[in-house]
Amino acid sequence: GIVADLSTGIVTREFTPSIQKPLKILPLGDSITYGAVNTEDPNQPRDTESGGYRIFLNQFLINDGLGEAVDFVGSLQNGPFDDNQHEGHSGRTIQYVSDRVIGWLNAAQPDMVLLMIGTNDTKSNTNPGGADERLSALIDKITNQSPNTHVLVASIPPIDPSLRQTQSNNAETYNAEIPGIIEENLALGKKVTFVDINAALTLDDIKDGVHPSYQGNDKIANTWYDWIESSEDTLT
Repeated sequence: GIVADLSTGIVTREFTPSIQKPLKILPLGDSITYGAVNTEDPNQPRDTESGGYRIFLNQFLINDGLGEAVDFVGSLQNGPFDDNQHEGHSGRTIQYVSDRVIGWLNAAQPDMVLLMIGTNDTKSNTNPGGADERLSALIDKITNQSPNTHVLVASIPPIDPSLRQTQSNNAETYNAEIPGIIEENLALGKKVTFVDINAALTLDDIKDGVHPSYQGNDKIANTWYDWIESSEDTLT
């Protein structure tokens, strides 16, 4: 059912997910969540209709008979499959997402968030040194607004140092800070989990220096799926 705290404005949704009451998952992030990828030739335009990792994740769920037990939610739609809603905002930073996330949460009422954000914060003109603090503040917003929502927080994919050395270094520094942020939130009793997407990928999975290839998106989806399947939000 829906539970509203009128003193705080926080609205939560509580139930055991099942085919009758699907687990609502909000993919949240930037162009990697949106699904912008390059072809094998990095000089070719990005394919923005692929749906990125979401198309693979959706298919894994269907293959395991869980397609009807999950509902992807969000205000955006793209990708050549039916359940293609998300909040992947291309080119956007952690702060952009943080400024809007409460509205998205209230509209979508997710049971789980797949949060992968920060790649655009590693650019030299976006104060990369403060990215970890902005991520921590974003997680606070999500967990305070939706305390019963399970937030899976991912490290970001590797960035090719041969093409973007400074950004690659910034990404490594940022990723190293994420597990500590998650530990702090766990100590407060929050429903958060660290998902190491970066460790699942190599530079061979990145075709333009930043965006995962189709192969890379398959690996990202596999990593998300392992954590979704093993979470306490049991699919039945």
